[in-house]
Amino acid sequence: MGMAGRPAGSLAPWLLCLVMGVVVSSPAPGPESGPHLPHQYQGKFWQITDIHWDLRYDEEGNPTKMCHTGYDADGHNSMWGNYNCDSPWPLVKSAIQAMVEVEAQPDFVLWTGDNAPHSEDPMPDFSVIFKTLSNLTVELRTAFHASIPVLPVLGNHDAYPKDDYPVAGEEFYGKYLHQGGWATLLPAEAQQEFVQGGYYSYKMASGVMVLVVNTNLYYAANTLGVDVPDPCGQFAWLRSRLQSARDQQFKVIITAHAPPGYFERMVLVPFFNASYNDAYVDLLNDFGEVILVQIYGHEHTDSFKLFSGPKARETYGLSSLSPVNMANLHSKLKSNDTLFQTYYLLNSAGYNNGLCDSSCKKSHLCAIAYLKMQDVVNCRFSNSTKSHSLSREDLSQYSKVLAEGMHNSYASQLILILVVVSMVLTVVLAVSLAVMLFMVSAKRRQMVPAEANFPILNLSRTQNKNYRKLP
Repeated sequence: MGMAGRPAGSLAPWLLCLVMGVVVSSPAPGPESGPHLPHQYQGKFWQITDIHWDLRYDEEGNPTKMCHTGYDADGHNSMWGNYNCDSPWPLVKSAIQAMVEVEAQPDFVLWTGDNAPHSEDPMPDFSVIFKTLSNLTVELRTAFHASIPVLPVLGNHDAYPKDDYPVAGEEFYGKYLHQGGWATLLPAEAQQEFVQGGYYSYKMASGVMVLVVNTNLYYAANTLGVDVPDPCGQFAWLRSRLQSARDQQFKVIITAHAPPGYFERMVLVPFFNASYNDAYVDLLNDFGEVILVQIYGHEHTDSFKLFSGPKARETYGLSSLSPVNMANLHSKLKSNDTLFQTYYLLNSAGYNNGLCDSSCKKSHLCAIAYLKMQDVVNCRFSNSTKSHSLSREDLSQYSKVLAEGMHNSYASQLILILVVVSMVLTVVLAVSLAVMLFMVSAKRRQMVPAEANFPILNLSRTQNKNYRKLP
């Protein structure tokens, strides 16, 4: 959870389930890329994300089973939650109350998705999802003055089955407005856009336009729109809105749930399907000069791409979160291991995962620096995390194959992983068999001298005592 603005920033995360994140855009150099922005672009806002309210959370629940009851082992969980489980209601309620106590008059509130729990026993269906959304809608709307916009965003856990967002219109997306209660948050024009595919625009009084993007349509685990060139027409809509911002000379804030690129703690599978990741990045790069900032949720970590303002500036020694300063910070994290380990601890909101070794560190730095799939793969298998034009000749044959797999599709990545795992298991099995054969041979050599003393039966004589002669 955090409050952010530019240049006014945010507070450090208060609670593990509520994370404030900012991805700094890279506009063309100019007076607005530094710490001193025109007055109309200065302000503050709240972001609340990945609440994952679990109605089944229990203080006596098994912490290895999402703190649910009904399993052999019981737990002793706090009423405020357990790091390994989803959020109980007291945690959600207190977080919203804290937002109001710290800053009751933000310019707007971004609510960036994933409100239902992760549970699979059973997976929450739409009755649970819409009950969750409607309750949270009431809490957030009543917590802040009616004049303060509360802008909801769809998360991958806000659908049933999870991750599945169809290329459909009002039949699917209209339910979020009416059954989820979001019609009370959005004006009529935004609702008309929302039913087309879960995306919409909202113009602030300052003139800044917030573009809410449904990146679940591009999410790697969403199989419903993989073969569609432009799911729900969102790419065309986004380009049109960005072009209008350029023509009319106003700034844009991009917000969505899942970001492009990779998760820094597992730089293997990208967040987006290969069909859409680079297209999304290229589209936003085309309009970099009109984009003030991009704000995402989903990662559950306080990462370099997604982190809070004053706390980040104090911790990392930054005068502002300008693109130049962020690039310099990336270089410092690479060369200063003490600073990097501080970042690594803050990345998980203070949850101690031990030290990050060289391989772990490189994964983080590559995920920070690059969003395109090929760039991340090249970075991980080279000796540099700086260049955007790494040479393939410097990579091993394996990394080339992996790069091709990462570029083709999410499915091919999984196939490649399974092949590698199968090869490893085959080698382990072969070694095990060799060891067994060696042990049998050794045992056999020990038994040979003793066999000379065994009695030898005379099998040459016919034994007819108990058998009938066959015809």
